[in-house]
Amino acid sequence: MTITRTTLQRWAVRDAAARNGYRIDVPAAEVDVTPGAQLMRGVPRTETVTGAAVAFCVSQHSTEMFRAAFGDGQDFPTIGRMIDIASQAEDLGRAGILSTVAQARYGGAYGSRRNVIRVRDAARAEWRELSERLDDARSTMVYGGTSTAEE
Repeated sequence: MTITRTTLQRWAVRDAAARNGYRIDVPAAEVDVTPGAQLMRGVPRTETVTGAAVAFCVSQHSTEMFRAAFGDGQDFPTIGRMIDIASQAEDLGRAGILSTVAQARYGGAYGSRRNVIRVRDAARAEWRELSERLDDARSTMVYGGTSTAEE
């Protein structure tokens, strides 16, 4: 199969439309076929508008949610140290964050594969816990705020 620029653009447009909530499998209506009538057409798939509004409001409070989930960082020492090192780095690609944390925590040579793997696994375990806490904080802000407003 030869993939041309046109094919690649068609795939990209189709994927972008699907991400934005447009249904490609729905046949075109008469409004879509008539030139200029699209300007008068309503928003397709309006059920996604509510979700977009909630996502926008929640994203404005991402700092508060992270602070609520992360706390003072005592439960996440590996991630906390990685954040400290990353905040001081000029180029994250060259900072060697995992290697620096591994050497500080376990000693040994800089970039030791075994120690880097240990730090990576510890960070993954901490990330799973932090993700759960972030989900809880998000649901508390979204659903807790709506239930208190209704009462």
